[in-house]
Amino acid sequence: MFVLKTSGWKPDCKADEWRRLPDDPTLNVPAAALGFTQANARLVDDWLEAILSNRTALAAKRVFFSLANRWHPLAA
Repeated sequence: MFVLKTSGWKPDCKADEWRRLPDDPTLNVPAAALGFTQANARLVDDWLEAILSNRTALAAKRVFFSLANRWHPLAA
């Protein structure tokens, strides 16, 4: 999981940088296990384990976006 650290606008260049989140659950996962199929298997395994151990699945955590106005800008 990555987050974009923006440097703001500069006339000579753009120095935005993608940084890995420090609590990224895939930090210790080998590169060969980062594919779509492997990622889905990890999600299902976590959901099943969460059900068995009566805990919240890691993927169930929500991310909130502060978008107060969700109307299309041209739909006025």
